[in-house]
Amino acid sequence: MQLEAIQHSVLIGDECHPQARVKSRVSDEAGFGRSLFGRLGLVGHSEDLPNMQYRMHPEISSFPNHKFYKDQIRYV
Repeated sequence: MQLEAIQHSVLIGDECHPQARVKSRVSDEAGFGRSLFGRLGLVGHSEDLPNMQYRMHPEISSFPNHKFYKDQIRYV
């Protein structure tokens, strides 16, 4: 598959997860601790936050929902 032939892509991940730990000063200065989603955001790519929680009980996920997602996650 050639990259020139790709017109669309879907990336799935979570920008709210902890970032990579970079122990090298040179790597840190080069920005290697920044996630792919963080890099894409810097150049203007939009993101959509999935906001439906199917897997965890609301009492378990209430802390991360409040702390990391500003209470945007709804429970199904």
